Amino acid sequence: MIKNVHGTADGQKGAVLVISLLLLLVITLVGMSSLGTTTLEEKMTSNMQAKHVVFQAADTTIEEAVDNTSFLWKAYEKGIDPAELETFQPATTLYASFANDDNGDPVALQLSTQEVTAEFKGNTIPAGVNATSIRMGAAGYHLYHYYLEGTAELDGHSARAVHVQGAHLKGAALDSGSQLQRNAAANGG
Repeated sequence: MIKNVHGTADGQKGAVLVISLLLLLVITLVGMSSLGTTTLEEKMTSNMQAKHVVFQAADTTIEEAVDNTSFLWKAYEKGIDPAELETFQPATTLYASFANDDNGDPVALQLSTQEVTAEFKGNTIPAGVNATSIRMGAAGYHLYHYYLEGTAELDGHSARAVHVQGAHLKGAALDSGSQLQRNAAANGG
């Protein structure tokens, strides 16, 4: 009779099955953990993209406001440290299409807020220049200083950006706003 040196199969009584099930459980837990990490990274990416969208929207709105001489004229008229700041809202609203609905289809998200406030800070004669030595109109020229604050918010996200920028515009020295007003009318502002 041949003897089994390693023991009998009857002595194991399902140890291989138990070890296989434990390994399967460990692999399942590792897979579930990586799924949670992937979901978190996707949310982080979406939030970062929303942050960039609102920053660009705030910056674009400031650029549109600077090009609008009528808006800057209204801020100039209110004077330095006004009780109420002049507000500009762009003619076009930006959309972002990086979000997905339940079916995975892209959804356009509208910016809920997109505006610029402007405050006129004063005007100065450029340093080292006699205001009458370089003519821009009869009175020479000045630099007009503005403080601009662009704001944008995105619907469906808590993304909000505030972009602050100073603007220095060169123009004719004004004793009244008539010249700047004529320039704004001529430029369609």
